[in-house]
Amino acid sequence: MKKFTNIIDYAENEKRNMRELPFTPVDSLILSQLSYVNIDELLHDSQTIMIKDLLKSEYFEKMFLNIFSPQSFKRFLFALAASPRFRDIAIKYFINEVSLDATKQFSALTYILEDDSIYVAYRGTDGSIIGWKEDFLLCFGEPIPSQLEGKTYFEGIAHTFSNRKLRVGGHSKGGNIAVYSASYCPINVSQRIIGLYSHDAPGFSNVFFESEDYLRVKEVFHNTLPQSSMIGMMLGNQDNYKVIVSNSKWFMQHDPFTWQIKDADFEYADKLSPSAHYTNRTFSNWISKMTCEEREAFIETLFNVFKASDFDNLYDFAKDWKAKAPIVLKEFKHLNPDTKKMLKKIMYSFATQAMKSLPNK
Repeated sequence: MKKFTNIIDYAENEKRNMRELPFTPVDSLILSQLSYVNIDELLHDSQTIMIKDLLKSEYFEKMFLNIFSPQSFKRFLFALAASPRFRDIAIKYFINEVSLDATKQFSALTYILEDDSIYVAYRGTDGSIIGWKEDFLLCFGEPIPSQLEGKTYFEGIAHTFSNRKLRVGGHSKGGNIAVYSASYCPINVSQRIIGLYSHDAPGFSNVFFESEDYLRVKEVFHNTLPQSSMIGMMLGNQDNYKVIVSNSKWFMQHDPFTWQIKDADFEYADKLSPSAHYTNRTFSNWISKMTCEEREAFIETLFNVFKASDFDNLYDFAKDWKAKAPIVLKEFKHLNPDTKKMLKKIMYSFATQAMKSLPNK
């Protein structure tokens, strides 16, 4: 059994097409990861483009703009464009919408696969402040704009390709949108779904996982989490998941390029790490102690501070955080006394829950 270091290595060396080797969860992660590439200038409206035709250097600067690890993504694109497994996959119906007013960062595209099925991929959270704010809004339990947009998009694709089987998935927030869209689509659409894929995505409440809507698609649900999952364990509960070996640590395991592959499948671990369970306990207990009003006020304040600091992208902030952190702290000092008091109360509550959630010796 051959071991690949990651999905780039897999794309470079797996020569079998999808008729010789049927679609796998690794393929789902690859197509989900490709959705992060900015192809706005290459694909408009109902146009079609093959993966191999994405390889146009004059567009590279914008294609990899505001993407985490752009050099890895560039190598990734080269591998897919040359791969007999991926190069002839057609892409259609690319959409990319960002709205500060609606608190929405939504992007999706549709792949036409060699086995005549359709794969709908939702982009996860990019580096934008609005994208991360949307992630935190998942704590409320109410549908966020991207979930509703994802459902509409999926139903439209299902109608357009009415005679084809459907697959749908995504990484990070994209996986959450995929699960939401597949669960709440009409029954005649859900019956055509042969694969639902979530890759280290924020989860849902236990009530959701017990609902008839979700149970309709549970049998085709493939849920993957890295050993030290933070995003997947931070914002909701998980169901029906498998644990993947990563060659990185802690939060960096959220990066799919760190996930290990054996032959045509992931390399699986026996269980999540203690740190993943600790993250889940801490955030679950913390959120449960807050009222809806406190949650909303906390998130609005936090992201308004970043907005006032003129930071639109968290990746840019992370690259030079030592220089930029004082600017953010200055904005916190300008908050009114009541807001400061609320923030102190919430952060004290978080610290308390973090201590209580420590495992007993």
